Amino acid sequence: MSWISLRQVSRHYGTVTAPHPTDLDVVEDEFLTLLGPSGGGKTTTLRILAGFVPPSAGRVLFGDDDVTRMPPNQRQVGMVFQDYALFPHLTVAENIAFALREPRVRDGAVAARVADLLALIHLPDAGRRYPGQLTGGQQQRVALARAIAHPPRVLLMDEPLGALDQKLREAMQVELRRIQQSLGITTIFVTHDQGEAMNLADTIAVMSEGRVVQRGPPQEIYQHPTSRFVADFIGQINFIEGTVVGRDGPWDVAQAGGSQLLVPPGTPGAVTIGVRPHQIAFVADGVADGVADGVSNVGADGDANRSGNRLPGRVLFTSFGGNVYRTRVQVAGAEWVVESHPSAGARTDGSLVVLTWLPGQTVVLRT
Repeated sequence: MSWISLRQVSRHYGTVTAPHPTDLDVVEDEFLTLLGPSGGGKTTTLRILAGFVPPSAGRVLFGDDDVTRMPPNQRQVGMVFQDYALFPHLTVAENIAFALREPRVRDGAVAARVADLLALIHLPDAGRRYPGQLTGGQQQRVALARAIAHPPRVLLMDEPLGALDQKLREAMQVELRRIQQSLGITTIFVTHDQGEAMNLADTIAVMSEGRVVQRGPPQEIYQHPTSRFVADFIGQINFIEGTVVGRDGPWDVAQAGGSQLLVPPGTPGAVTIGVRPHQIAFVADGVADGVADGVSNVGADGDANRSGNRLPGRVLFTSFGGNVYRTRVQVAGAEWVVESHPSAGARTDGSLVVLTWLPGQTVVLRT
């Protein structure tokens, strides 16, 4: 049974609708990420769930309860904002305790709960400090502790890591996931950062122009995108247009870029073929080298690579990224990116190369 549900929920802003009529289900304890570019309807969807914005149409359900017109303070929702929204004149302990200050709650119980939460967020000795004395990551953890002080039915997070630098963001992703899993809180997280969504989510709902265009586990979204938009938005990918012209064993044969490529089977006709940069290798003297999964492990005679696709190209330039070389290659009128291990060496600008990858690593989008 769904813990949180949207039923044909939409919101109109004059002539703009975002989200468009949307159905969305979140099961108990799930970590769902709403992912998409700015203006796609992610934050509005979150605010509708929180009760800050009423939907123009549709219903919001928490279990069997219709909360569409229920005010925010009655929904048992925890909310974490990008700017943390901590009270600067209150100590850390007072910020966390703010949500617990009710006549029926004893001071001793409040203090015990605050201590438990400070331990949970790994700040056991920070209770007497003020938000301005904390780092950005520490403030984010305090905001999270305040949001879960009263165990919520759902935790809503609107780009809470957006103000942090990359290294701290990655560390906080680990902390967020640890806390969410340890408490078993159903969480809906908004971000436009694809890597963040992949690292955190049980399920990703990709939004574009106010619509959920694909929903599924991160691996499924990444490996089996249903549209060019999703394929291009989730990680980097190279595209080439082609046409399926026949069959070779378990694979379709597609004509693309002057070559015949083996691709996963489907409907004949026009296709867009996509290949991730890390799945491509260079062919040198008949042998593939690089870091492409399953392509670099070929024998010296190159026989293991006979089933791999091949496309000729010309190197434009190479950049060094620390753990990889990123080589831009002109391929059939398009510019592709190839990621290879530094041990393979940099390619010379202007040199002719052949790219190879395995048929099963090809994304095929029917057009």
